[in-house]
Amino acid sequence: MIDFETFLEWAEDKFGDIKVKGNEIRACSIFHPTDNDTKYRLWMSPSGGKHGREHGVYHCFDTDRKGTLLGLIMMIEKCPFEDALEIAGGTTLTADLEGQIDAFFTNKEDTVEEIENSICLPDDCYYIDEVKDNNRTAIEAAMYLETRKIPTEGLMVCLYGEYRDRIVIPYYDRDRELIYFNSRTLVDKDWIPKYKGPPKEIGVGKEDVIYMQHWPELGSKIYVTEGEFDSIVLRICGFNAAACGSKNLSETQINYLRDYDVIIALDQDRAGQKALITWYEQFKDNGINEFSYVSPPKGFKDWNQLYEKTDIAIVRAFVNKERKSFSEEQYVDMTFNFLKS
Repeated sequence: MIDFETFLEWAEDKFGDIKVKGNEIRACSIFHPTDNDTKYRLWMSPSGGKHGREHGVYHCFDTDRKGTLLGLIMMIEKCPFEDALEIAGGTTLTADLEGQIDAFFTNKEDTVEEIENSICLPDDCYYIDEVKDNNRTAIEAAMYLETRKIPTEGLMVCLYGEYRDRIVIPYYDRDRELIYFNSRTLVDKDWIPKYKGPPKEIGVGKEDVIYMQHWPELGSKIYVTEGEFDSIVLRICGFNAAACGSKNLSETQINYLRDYDVIIALDQDRAGQKALITWYEQFKDNGINEFSYVSPPKGFKDWNQLYEKTDIAIVRAFVNKERKSFSEEQYVDMTFNFLKS
């Protein structure tokens, strides 16, 4: 959360003539200043207002520009996310988590084992390469991945239980600690969920994590896909890649990405194009104003399908040639064309 008094002190220094009304701080808009300074057309709400955003929001009523207060500070101060958080007197996700853990230990005894075991892989789950020589399910998993030209390295298979006959995709953080997993069935049937993660009771959902086979240095270019296999394909082709697992991004996932040079790399289909528009809005709303995008060529639904039909050199050349900055004009044109179709 942002500390109101700390943010107010910063706003007074940057905007000069401001007005405080309840939980709102109002100033003249820096996006499109009005002739009459008493109008206070830029409204800032450290509490998040009706949006309930953890890091507060702003709204310019001259231009209808909206976003988070941390994004506003980053833009004005030309500073990274961590510095903006300090300027605003806010708390990080890590600090919030530490507070929750402290409270957990204060109010409950014998909880160490529960915390350590809150995220774990399914029982009877093995790396495919370890068991594919003498297990039918592992052989089938390896063959399935081969049809999609996905290497088995780092991927697992579950032999029994709730996740039986599924490829298991572990999610690790930068320190190689397990934070999540997803699983994909080997046989597509209408009555079987294609993808299945951990039970909701553990308190960690797909929206709380991001998938990276390899965590690159901060500031690196990173291609963000929806599915894990697409991100694996782009990594095979020489690009840093991540997967968010959804057509909507959470603020937690955006915070994972904000220290990278983001390239949105969603599917070519209508759902992918709609998600591109949504992600653009979500990035802008959270203070990430510069990013690029690239989609597979027409006739190919996703990066995995393109790679299946071609090879590394073609995928790599296409991505490098077609990658473009996403501008406000492109957003407007794409939105109009999407609604018209």
